[in-house]
Amino acid sequence: MSVALLAALLSQPLHASALAPELWSSPPPPVGADEGLPSGGLDPVERQELVAETQAELDLFSRRAALVIRGEVLTSRQEWLDGVRIEVLTVIVDEALRGDGRKGDIVELRAPLRGAMSGDVTDTYRSVRGYELLLFADPSGYMVDEDAIYVMEGGFGFRARRPGLLMRPRMDHDWVHDIDPVSDYSVVTVQQVQTTLERVPMGAREQREKRGKRGRSRRS
Repeated sequence: MSVALLAALLSQPLHASALAPELWSSPPPPVGADEGLPSGGLDPVERQELVAETQAELDLFSRRAALVIRGEVLTSRQEWLDGVRIEVLTVIVDEALRGDGRKGDIVELRAPLRGAMSGDVTDTYRSVRGYELLLFADPSGYMVDEDAIYVMEGGFGFRARRPGLLMRPRMDHDWVHDIDPVSDYSVVTVQQVQTTLERVPMGAREQREKRGKRGRSRRS
């Protein structure tokens, strides 16, 4: 593939019609829980199992999350917290799907980092300034799971299923030839997340922690 063609592909938004134009003779369908992405190249049963796995993860994250936001990374840095290497993200909120956040708020959230250490820095993927992320945090502002971070591209949220993949999927694959990202990435939509949050309320323990945090804030 020529450099010019690759550059042109990477400049396009990651939508089904851009991934595999030959599949669409009319505008792509509305994006739902698993609509709008091409499904070629995977056994249908295997694909359905992966989609079900993604939904189960989303249910778990939703049950544990007090704050769910979509926003843009302003800064990121690595720190130690209780002997664990973490990534501290400063994010400007574009949309709050659950919790007290409002559009334009700036929040600081923390996520555990995995992977080997290289000097004083964890050798793993990191969020980069300008990334649009979908984040699930507990009442303290800590990610409910090290995987509870999705990169938003073209209306979809992507989370790598295994180490060795880049956070941003369109930087990792030639989607013209490998048209179905579901085998490598858990893929969700904002609509799917909203529906899941309505169906799966925050757990009792998380609600108690949230009330406790509010009480401490009032006293201070």
